[in-house]
Amino acid sequence: MALIKLSNNGVKNITSVGSASTGDLKFISSSLPNVTYTVTVADSGGNKYFIDGVAQDTISLYRGGTYTFDQSDSSNSGHPLRLSSTSNGTHGGGSEYTTGVTTTGTAGSSGAKTVIVVPQDAPTLYYYCTNHSGMGGTANISGVSNISFTSGIDSTYKEYVFYFNNLHFSDNACNFEINFRDGGSNYDATKTSTFFRTQHDEADTTTDLSYQTGRDLAQSTGNQTLAENLGNANDESLSGHLTIFNPASTTFVKHFLAQTQYYQTNNYSESVFVAGYCNVTVAIDGVKFVPSAGTIDSGDILLYGVN
Repeated sequence: MALIKLSNNGVKNITSVGSASTGDLKFISSSLPNVTYTVTVADSGGNKYFIDGVAQDTISLYRGGTYTFDQSDSSNSGHPLRLSSTSNGTHGGGSEYTTGVTTTGTAGSSGAKTVIVVPQDAPTLYYYCTNHSGMGGTANISGVSNISFTSGIDSTYKEYVFYFNNLHFSDNACNFEINFRDGGSNYDATKTSTFFRTQHDEADTTTDLSYQTGRDLAQSTGNQTLAENLGNANDESLSGHLTIFNPASTTFVKHFLAQTQYYQTNNYSESVFVAGYCNVTVAIDGVKFVPSAGTIDSGDILLYGVN
């Protein structure tokens, strides 16, 4: 059995970072956002940075993602871009932010760029010109309201596996949910499922193994819960996996299996086991993961195809 990595979650313009293989596992694309912003300089009430054509654009960076500010355009000459945790950088009394940052070349020349791999504890950042005040803008460190996979799920493989790696959520006691797209633009495939959980608290006073009738579905188009009452403290996260079988079939229903393990908000180790099927005989061509409240602030979801 070979696992082939197909896709990744992200925010904008995700690109492949090449391929490599280790045994039966072949990596095809990045597991986190790999975004390139084209930077130019133009007069807009004074020289300003334009990010992908937008003057002083406010951008969003996802923790763990890689973001490149490409300053190859000749208009950048004399305007080296840097990052700071202070608005307007050194002109605003701040200092250059360097954690996870690599700068290459001379602004305005081919290959000039500033690259940041966003740390987990990164603050709100600001891009600025080291030589001139007032040219830059804001780079918010933000989560995402959902992670959707809209390509790579087809008839190539009979089995697809999603791996959840240390997902961290903004809102305490939220749930982690999934839905499936069966054509069109909505994630609303009809589903019937089962749901049970195991629990054990840190004080070693409570354990539980139970079927949760409020979390299963019966011919429902709503979201399927994969985890409940998630903790959101700095060291609390979720990991796990979900498999969907033969999503391109136009003959059979689409079975899925999932297991999640996470830090529950009341200081429990909790595992959830979900199984069910999309009761449709058209292809499943998209999958969306969402928190019931707030955002997914960090972590990644990896998609693999199984030969």
